Amino acid sequence: MALPVPQVERLFSIGSAFFVMVFVAVNLHASDNSVPGGDLWSLQPLQQVSPPAVTDSSWPISPVDLFVQSKFEQAAMRPSPPVDRITLLRRLTFDLIGLPPTPKEIADYLHDPSPAANSRLLDRLLASPHYGERWGRHWLDVARYADTKGYAFGEHVRFAYSYVYRDYVIRSFNQDLPYNRFIVEQLAADQLSMGTDKSQLAALGFLTLGRRFDGDLYDIVDDRIDVTCRGFMALTVTCARCHDHKYDPIPTEDYYSLYGIFASSYQPEILPLIQEPVQSAALDEFQTGFKKHREAYFDYLREKRADFMDELRKGVGEYLAEVNDTEEEPEAHIYLSYAPGDLRPPIVYRWYVYLKQ
Repeated sequence: MALPVPQVERLFSIGSAFFVMVFVAVNLHASDNSVPGGDLWSLQPLQQVSPPAVTDSSWPISPVDLFVQSKFEQAAMRPSPPVDRITLLRRLTFDLIGLPPTPKEIADYLHDPSPAANSRLLDRLLASPHYGERWGRHWLDVARYADTKGYAFGEHVRFAYSYVYRDYVIRSFNQDLPYNRFIVEQLAADQLSMGTDKSQLAALGFLTLGRRFDGDLYDIVDDRIDVTCRGFMALTVTCARCHDHKYDPIPTEDYYSLYGIFASSYQPEILPLIQEPVQSAALDEFQTGFKKHREAYFDYLREKRADFMDELRKGVGEYLAEVNDTEEEPEAHIYLSYAPGDLRPPIVYRWYVYLKQ
């Protein structure tokens, strides 16, 4: 049965251009040396560099080796001797799939005298599904992947379908998805043309599988800005929530440009399917029950909204009196709970702003 994508959001209408804005914002500042930190080496455009000349060219195999050999020669050092075949097999197998080679794999490799034996070994390991499991977990660490939300007041603490994003990451590594596409799908998959295959929507778990901070929108958006900039640019930018960075080109203006995009996104009440389910009796039973619970859920929301609006209308006088007695701009923070009859700070704030106009 097809499963909904975990906590998918429909990004803002310009969501597909979001990742462009992230990189352009930093590069604009990086190109201006008058901005503090604008001359940092890590923010300079990539350049074509020729490998250095070396005295001993017998050890290097690839152009990258020439850079290593050059440093060896500068330090009057020599490379370590080549390892034996069994050590090479174990290193490659552990590095690429995180598992030791089996006795049969050891025997097959050691009895293969062909010059292409190493190439075949690498191809086999890269084609293994364990490759994506081994290396995808490192990206899941970057994406602060978890099955739970932390403390989430009024919400279930578990993400029901978090594993859908996990499987997307593993699949991306195993299918050798181009990195630029990997970026776009995780930031704006809902803006892409996908046809009937909606599996790419699972990529949005990168943004939505984060902590819920007791439902505080400001902190939720801050977390999504943080994971995006850390993950794709290796930059910590969330200090700019309060002030321009002092030693690198991250102004508060850029932070709130990103904040506006994330805060303008919304999360659908009913999560979309990532693929069409196979018709079956079990599916029919599920859809019948789902429709019943969905109708009951929205009926409940409509009822509570009507009650709340009625309460607000009856309390207009109290809110106006509160605003009249307020000398400073009131706080708009949403508290965890209220007693019956308490004035809601966000409503006080909205009355304050309205009456100031």
